[in-house]
Amino acid sequence: MTRTFRSNTKGFTLIELAVVIAIIAILAAVAIPRFGNTTATAECSNMKGFVTELMSAMSIYTAENAMPPTGFNNFVSQSALTSPAPGTPTISTIAFGTNAITSPCVPAGNTITCNGTFNSYNPVTYSYNNGVLSLTTATPVGTAGVCIR
Repeated sequence: MTRTFRSNTKGFTLIELAVVIAIIAILAAVAIPRFGNTTATAECSNMKGFVTELMSAMSIYTAENAMPPTGFNNFVSQSALTSPAPGTPTISTIAFGTNAITSPCVPAGNTITCNGTFNSYNPVTYSYNNGVLSLTTATPVGTAGVCIR
């Protein structure tokens, strides 16, 4: 009686599967940290962009009134803007930030403080000093990186 063995060439071996799983694990280990803080990065960009918007609003106020503003209260509003007129705010904080509708940024004199406006940074503070606007505080929450100004 002779035995015949058929070679079974269908499927993958255990080693081949282990190698593929190892490669996928390495790729995931590299990719996850790279894209893990995309929300924080986007919010940081949003905060920096607001400085540019504030500078534009300050320029509009200066052009309309022939004098620079004395503080944020001159050209920033917490509510929706009405029709623009000389001497009235030229920018609103109502639509700024991740949670802006529920907790808008509050302009008070030479600072704007944003508490609870962003998920990755709290508080966020802007300052106005002698015509210079800057993002002065952006405290990271959780694993968010430092927002370089």
